[in-house]
Amino acid sequence: RRYNVVTSTWESVGEGFNDRVNSLAVAPNGEVYAGGGFTKSGNTALGGVARWDGTKWNDVGGGVDDGVREITFGSDGKLYVGGQFSRAGGVAAGNVAVWDGSSWDGMNGGVYGGGSVNGVFDLSVDSMNRVYISGDFDAAEADNTRLNKVAVYEGGKWNALGSGLGNSTSQIVNTVVTDGEDAYFG
Repeated sequence: RRYNVVTSTWESVGEGFNDRVNSLAVAPNGEVYAGGGFTKSGNTALGGVARWDGTKWNDVGGGVDDGVREITFGSDGKLYVGGQFSRAGGVAAGNVAVWDGSSWDGMNGGVYGGGSVNGVFDLSVDSMNRVYISGDFDAAEADNTRLNKVAVYEGGKWNALGSGLGNSTSQIVNTVVTDGEDAYFG
């Protein structure tokens, strides 16, 4: 739903979704994107990621094959998506991927492992387009770099942030935000 602050009324945003929405983001061009556990809006098939065109929700390159927890845009205008999935638009993507407006990139295979939940719970992109992620994962897919629930994607690969956070498989890092040269995790 959308709240119109001028008229103080709630308005429908298309036909809605068949499951939960976990995250919303506004693109640099003003378009609204949604991420969640949904697979359709009305009769339109969606894969957990959708773009609002002012009239209806649209597919974003085939979406992902399972749930999305967080979406955000980087200063490069790309849409970064984190969640619990293994493919984005047919590309191998371990829980994290990026949409450049025409195709998906699996960000060097993404991340894997973790406890019973396994996935990326939050992500934040800083002004240098470094992608920080948090969640329930142990290592980078491409080279098995140990990550321990937090990581940064820079220079085309996943890098550890010190020894990571959490000391048991039951601990999850739920959120991350960047501010200048710092990244905060909780």
